[in-house]
Order: sequence, then structure tokens, then C-alpha cells
Amino acid sequence: MREYEAVYILKGNIEAAAAEKIGEKIKDLIVNQKGILLGHRYLGKKTLAYRIEKETRGNYYLVSFLGEGPVLAELERILRYTEEVIRFLSVKVAEEIDAKKRKEEFDAKKIIEPAFGSDSRVEIEEGGSREAR
Repeated sequence: MREYEAVYILKGNIEAAAAEKIGEKIKDLIVNQKGILLGHRYLGKKTLAYRIEKETRGNYYLVSFLGEGPVLAELERILRYTEEVIRFLSVKVAEEIDAKKRKEEFDAKKIIEPAFGSDSRVEIEEGGSREAR
């Protein structure tokens, strides 16, 4: 099994409900294709380096998952044909990894998911202190 990460950018004026629906669609796709979802994070609303489809701002999301080639191919197909997605990029992070061990490692980071619209992430250290990033 391989580990992948994909970053996708939604239009800047998208409603929160529509963004959630797209996120759920992506999560369901990964699980239905026998992949393992590691995480799905909102990275914030940012100004684009250049205009894309008349948009100057975009909502950035990161999805991390484990799977084989067909999972990635289907994810890219869905992102390509979703009207609200203006760009996406997917990369292979690792090849031939132990899925159970990687899931445990990812869960051990204890990352708190930010609320929609927040630009910060909070990680819980082993001692219980919180550090904003």
C-alpha cells in the first residue's frame, strides 16, 4: 500500500456547506475504494499567486490517505470534474508501507482539526501543553 497526499483549492466564495459536502465526497470515495483516510484538513483561505478562473482567493485543503493506484486515479477524476475545485495536486509520499503502523503514527500526532475558516492548527504535546502553528 502507498501513502498519498493531495492538496486541492476550492473557489474563494464557496459556502461552508458546499465545501463540507465536497470534503465528505472525497472521504467517502477513499473509503469506498478500499483506501485508508489518514486525515483531511482545512489549511485556510489564501490569496492565489495568480488569477485562476477569475478567482483571486482560494480555500486550501489537504487530504492524506493510504491506497493503491485506482484510489488516486478516481480521486483525481472527481477533483477534475468538480466545478468548485480550481486546482489540485497529488503526490506519492511513500511506497510499500505498513498501513496499520502508519495509521497509528498519524493518529499519535494528535492534531486538532481547525474549524472552517481558521488559519491555525493546534498540536497537543505529550505533556499536555498546546502549541499553535
